[in-house]
Amino acid sequence: MASAVGSRGEGEELCYLALGGNVGDRLRFLSRALRRLASLDGIRVRRTSSLFTTTAQYVTDQPPFLNALVELELSAERLADLQGFLVELKGIEDEIGRT
Repeated sequence: MASAVGSRGEGEELCYLALGGNVGDRLRFLSRALRRLASLDGIRVRRTSSLFTTTAQYVTDQPPFLNALVELELSAERLADLQGFLVELKGIEDEIGRT
């Protein structure tokens, strides 16, 4: 995943979002989620971590997880409606087929 860093604007704040999955085409799902995040108004993807794999915890009889961390910049308008942002994140999960 690509990295990009720039200066923050007035009233904008950084947000860190963990992405991960362990079913289906994990890389494709993460890529689609990242593209959708980048398309949202009031959100800028500043940079992403390297991809990393972790073993399942607690319920261990499942495939390993593919994970990444995303640094986002949220506009002042977006910060005023964080509940709406969470609803959009859930919508992205539903859209790409997270079960």
